[in-house]
Amino acid sequence: TNITNRSLMQLAFGCPNIKTLSVQGCYQITDSGLEDLCNGCKMLEVVNLRRCRNITNDAVKCLAVNLKNLRCLDLYSCHRITDVALGYLANSSSGIKELVLGNCPKVTDVGIVYLAKGCRSIERLDLFR
Repeated sequence: TNITNRSLMQLAFGCPNIKTLSVQGCYQITDSGLEDLCNGCKMLEVVNLRRCRNITNDAVKCLAVNLKNLRCLDLYSCHRITDVALGYLANSSSGIKELVLGNCPKVTDVGIVYLAKGCRSIERLDLFR
């Protein structure tokens, strides 16, 4: 789709109570757009970033730090995500319950150990390829 960071900025200011957002396959979205979203939409519980190619560990850090209600995060095929992002989630105070990491080739055993130690509330973890 042609959704860009500008749309996320508008959502952040216009829809602060949004709880679920799916921007699956929105290739133009970057960390900057997600930062705006995190600063404005603090009630987000479900975020689907599936196949958002330009998302990096910095975006996950922003989600982990700012979204205390985050319960479900889908990072399927976000190829720039690494173990560092999982460390951010593990060290946050969010009660994340569902995490999708399928087809994230830079996630290794190290990241899974971070989750095992810090994300005790996880009920569903997808690591499929």
